[in-house]
Amino acid sequence: MAFKSKRLQRGDALITAMIAALIFHVIGYVLIEWTRIARENRAYAAQTTGLRAMHSALTQYARANQASFKSGKEIMYVNDQYAPSVSELTSLGFLSLTGPEITAPWGGTFGTKLKMETGGAVTGYVYLNGNIKNSVGAVDRVRACNIAKTLGDIGLCTPPSNAAFLGNLMVQVANPSSLPAAIGAYVAIPP
Repeated sequence: MAFKSKRLQRGDALITAMIAALIFHVIGYVLIEWTRIARENRAYAAQTTGLRAMHSALTQYARANQASFKSGKEIMYVNDQYAPSVSELTSLGFLSLTGPEITAPWGGTFGTKLKMETGGAVTGYVYLNGNIKNSVGAVDRVRACNIAKTLGDIGLCTPPSNAAFLGNLMVQVANPSSLPAAIGAYVAIPP
């Protein structure tokens, strides 16, 4: 009997060791994966610097000119008052002359679009007029949406359906650029 008991104890010890090794392996994998995701999210957030600056500039521009939009008054020094360019926002003082916000990443340019709503609110977006691409130059819709997600509720991305999704709530809005992998930031000024 003692022989069988020792044999069972060795078997139990082996099973316990295997379970412990499996648990440590799973914990290690989770930590590695968590670290990778955190690193990717930091990289995505860093890639939104210019877009955040453009969003801030377009928001300030829309807020400053909301009364002019309501009354139908022309805004001076802007070719299209509902779509000011980077250089126009800079010359009007909403953007600095230097810094990351002047140059759009990935070889694209920034576009803007505003709209006067019936109730007096101003809505619109600033967007990258170019596709987000991966390391081999192919259009990367997943990366575009991951970058946009770091913007939170104002982030826009254009997945395969070619409608843009707004923020973490994934509300569909019109695609500002008609491109399959563009990103943007939503602007909303209440009445």
